[in-house]
Amino acid sequence: TAICPFSTRARPGAPVALPVTWSEVENADEPFAFGIDSALRRVHGLAEDPWQGLEAARTGLTDALFAALGVSRQIEADAT
Repeated sequence: TAICPFSTRARPGAPVALPVTWSEVENADEPFAFGIDSALRRVHGLAEDPWQGLEAARTGLTDALFAALGVSRQIEADAT
């Protein structure tokens, strides 16, 4: 399954999905090494906000996408 980075996982202890380096993967004691507390320490220690610039990348769903999926754009309007 896929999960967004910096999100808690639906697992016992609520581990947090974090981007890690290969050396961190190789040296990990367990697959769920980062809990909420250690994830917060990691985020606060970053040089910049990992979500910086995300809003600028925002885009809407296009008519071409709906056509490719074979669904009506009305579905999007009904959801809002």
